[in-house]
Amino acid sequence: MREKFRKFLIPVGGLVVAATLLGWFATQKQSSGNALKTLELGVWYWHSPLSLSTEETKALKEHGLNKLFVRAGTFSTDGKNAVLVIPQSYRQVPDLETHMVFNFDGGFIRHFEEFDLATIAGQIASRIQNQTERTQKLGLEVKGIQLDLDCPTRLLPRYAELIKEIRKQVPGNLKWSTTGLMSWLGTPGVETLSAELDFIVPQAYEGVTGKTVDTMRPVADHDYLKAVLPRAERLKCPYYIGVPAYGHGFLFDEKGKLVDIYQRTGPAESMVHPSFKFQEAFAADRKGQPAKTSADSVGEQIIKLKAIRPSPTGRGLNYTLGYSIPAPEVLQESLRIVREHSGPKCLGAIIYRYPEPRSTLTLSTEGFLATVKGERIIPQLSVTTNSIQDTFDLIEGGAKTANAPTDFFVTVNNPSAAATFVSPDAVEVVLEFSKTGIEDVRLRDFEDTEFGVLDRQGAFQPTARSKANAVRLRKSYLGSKQRASAGPIRLFEPGAEVINIKWTLRNANGFDKHQGSEAPPSESSRKPLK
Repeated sequence: MREKFRKFLIPVGGLVVAATLLGWFATQKQSSGNALKTLELGVWYWHSPLSLSTEETKALKEHGLNKLFVRAGTFSTDGKNAVLVIPQSYRQVPDLETHMVFNFDGGFIRHFEEFDLATIAGQIASRIQNQTERTQKLGLEVKGIQLDLDCPTRLLPRYAELIKEIRKQVPGNLKWSTTGLMSWLGTPGVETLSAELDFIVPQAYEGVTGKTVDTMRPVADHDYLKAVLPRAERLKCPYYIGVPAYGHGFLFDEKGKLVDIYQRTGPAESMVHPSFKFQEAFAADRKGQPAKTSADSVGEQIIKLKAIRPSPTGRGLNYTLGYSIPAPEVLQESLRIVREHSGPKCLGAIIYRYPEPRSTLTLSTEGFLATVKGERIIPQLSVTTNSIQDTFDLIEGGAKTANAPTDFFVTVNNPSAAATFVSPDAVEVVLEFSKTGIEDVRLRDFEDTEFGVLDRQGAFQPTARSKANAVRLRKSYLGSKQRASAGPIRLFEPGAEVINIKWTLRNANGFDKHQGSEAPPSESSRKPLK
C-alpha cells in the first residue's frame, strides 16, 4: 500500500504500514460531454486486527461502501525465498465483499530482479491460497486478490510474468488487481502489467517525499494528479484511482536530514510531550510551504516539533518530528478530480485508508463518511461549567459559609465529525467572572492558561492576576467526539459567578476560525461542598 516513498525509499522493520477502502457510489460528469456514469469508491483497511462492528459495517453499506480491501499480510524475503510476515488477525469479520491485499517490503523489492520467478511465484501462490482458505473459514467472502509491489518501472514486465504465474496456481474465480505508482502511467511496462489484471489501482499520493525537514512534502499533489490522470486510459484493463485520507510522521536528524518514518506518537500526543517543543504549524501547499490562501492548500497541515531531550539511548536531541495531517478538504478535492478528469475506463476511487481509532493521522470514521457524502464538516464546541463552595476550612474556623471560596469547573465537548487544527491556539475558552481574586487554575486536559479582562468589544486582554477577572484556557487539539476538562479554578472573593463564556476553534484546514459563546450557568448549578 502506500506510506511508501516514491523517490526516497526507507524500509521500516521490513514493513511499510498503510491502508485502504472501497465502495461509495457517486456520479461523474465526463469532460467530453454530458454523459454521466457511476463511480465506485472503496476503502483499504490496513491496521490489525480486522475488527468492524455491526454498526460500522452498516454505516459503510449505507454509504455504498460494500467492498473492503484488507491487508492480509506482508511478503518479505531471505534473499531467495518469499516469506509471509505479519499476517492479518481477524477479531470481527464484516459482512462485506473482501479483497485480500498482500504488500511487499523493501527487502523483497531490492531482490525482485534476482529471484527465480517460478520458485517465487509458487511460494507466493501457496501462501495466498492458505490465507484465502483461512479467511473463508472465518466467514469472510473473499472476492479478489490484490498485490502491492512498488517495483522499478523497468521491471514491470517481470512483475507481469510473476502475476501470470501466480494466477495459474491459485484456484477460484477471483478478481486480480495490483496497486501502482502514478509514475508508471504512460509506460509500455504498465500496459504489459495491466493486460494480466482485472483492474489496477494507481495511487495518487506520495509522489515525492522530501529528504530534508525544509523540503518535507504533503501526501497529496492534486496538480500532478490532474496532469497524469489521462495517461491511465492507455491501460489494458479498467482502473480505480487511489486517493489519500491519511497523514505521515517523519523523523529528521539534528542536521535536518530524513532518518525514518515515525510511528511512536501522533502529533497531538507529541504536542504535550515534555521531550518536544513546538516549532511551527501551517496549511501546506503542494510544495510543502505555507499556503497563502485556502485555494493554495492541498488540504493538509504540516506541523514540526523539536526534540529538547535525548531518548533513553542518548540519541535524538535536536531531532525534528514532522507530521502531515489530513483535513477533509484533501479527500474532497481528490474525489472531485477523479469525478471530473478521469476517462471512461475509470471505475472509481479507492481511499487510503480506513480510520484508525484515536489516530490524529487519519480522518475520524464519522468525518470520513461525511466527506464521502460531500458534506462540509467543521469542529464545534459546547461548554458547560459548574461551581462548588469549599466550606471545610471556614466551618473549622467558625466563619460564615457565605465567605467560602468558590471552585469552578469547565468541560468542553466537540460533538462534530471534524477535528481541530493542531497548534497551540487550536482551542481557546475564556471564562469571565463577576469578581477578581483568581487564586489558582488546575489545567487537567488543557495545556496553558492566561489571566486577563474582557474589553468593551468582548476581546480578551491579558493583565496581572491581581487585576484579572477572566481566564483563557488553551488546548492544542480536540478530536471528533472528544472532551476536555479544567478545574478547579478557585476564586477567594465570596459570591463570584461566571458571567461570560466565549470560545474559539481553529478548523483543520488551518484558515477558518469558529467562535461562539455560552450562557453562564444558572444559580442552581452552584452547590456548597459539604
